[in-house]
Amino acid sequence: RSPGLEELLLTVLGKHAGQPRTAGEVAGDLEREYPERARDINTVRNTLERMVAKSRIERTKQKNTVLYTAVTESAPAADDAAAEASPTTETAGAEETEKVPAQAW
Repeated sequence: RSPGLEELLLTVLGKHAGQPRTAGEVAGDLEREYPERARDINTVRNTLERMVAKSRIERTKQKNTVLYTAVTESAPAADDAAAEASPTTETAGAEETEKVPAQAW
């Protein structure tokens, strides 16, 4: 099975680690490195935006230019912090806080 477009885009961005790339640059790199998997700029941009929403890549904006960067290895720690702040965890923590004073009296 061949890799999906997201995986190919991660590979392309990973080859330029630490160097933000525009959607056009990423699409051009994709076409050069994987000509059989080339996609138009809108497909690449939409896929990149989905990857941003999934926290697989980072998005920055400089004036009118949107840039995409592969997420660094420290990102999983950020995901752990986000999981700890989930509504389920907050609710569980709030319930425990309410129970502790009741048990202490």
